[in-house]
Amino acid sequence: MEEQKEAKYIKPEQKQELKPEKQEEKKPKKKGILGKLKEIQQKQRERQKLREETAKAKEAAKQEAAKQQLLQKSEISIWLDSFDDVFSDFDSRPYSHRAISDDFLRESQKMYKETKTGKFELHLLVPTAARKEESENTIKKRLKDHFKNQSKLIEKDIKTIKRNGLLMITLGTILLVIATLIAYQESRNLLLLILLTIFEPAGWFTIWTGLDGLIYESAKKKPELEYNLKMASSEINFVSY
Repeated sequence: MEEQKEAKYIKPEQKQELKPEKQEEKKPKKKGILGKLKEIQQKQRERQKLREETAKAKEAAKQEAAKQQLLQKSEISIWLDSFDDVFSDFDSRPYSHRAISDDFLRESQKMYKETKTGKFELHLLVPTAARKEESENTIKKRLKDHFKNQSKLIEKDIKTIKRNGLLMITLGTILLVIATLIAYQESRNLLLLILLTIFEPAGWFTIWTGLDGLIYESAKKKPELEYNLKMASSEINFVSY
């Protein structure tokens, strides 16, 4: 009997080994109606965001293409945030008498040097909201008056330089003639020898200085004169962007 009892007795550890391990498979929980709605809303938001980003990219590309098209319409195109960009910040007078901004003049002159061909058109690109026809007409007149006045001043400077050059050449020639006459006499007079020593180099120096002003200094002014004449005769237009 003891043997039968022993045979029937099984340890708990052995029972666990004998029992097959049941691995319960986790079934995916079914999403409720609220979960599906949230998922649909999330997808809609993502699509909306994608559409907005695409629209922004297209609008930016469109604006860039419009800017490039505006720049190609004229010889000179300058971007302005407002009409005040044309004038000096330190001058509070009205547009009809206000001083032109140095930055504006430098930029226009720089662009003139890069595109120095034919008749010029100056396009000033201004925001649509900032445009005023009366102010635009006043600015056009002010710009043309400025360039015309500058042209006259430069022409006057060139004439003065040439006149002074001719005077110095004439004076230098006279000094050389006097020096030549003194040398021709072969005089031993000390005063005449001193005059010869002074007049000969002074004559050459005066002639060369006069030629420098007549040829080179006046030539340096010509590009600036050409720029102002071109701008004075150019067609000035305001364009919206």
